Amino acid sequence: MVARPFGTGSDNRIAFSSAANSVMPFEDAARLARIGQSIGYLERRLP
Repeated sequence: MVARPFGTGSDNRIAFSSAANSVMPFEDAARLARIGQSIGYLERRLP
């Protein structure tokens, strides 16, 4: 069993994007979005 502290990838990306839009410059928001996409990709790869 793999621990997944982030919940589901899509819920995470929505939370990340709304937080990023309010407090971060665009470059940081884009970087965080790529991290969220990577997490979602890894979650889909896990059994």
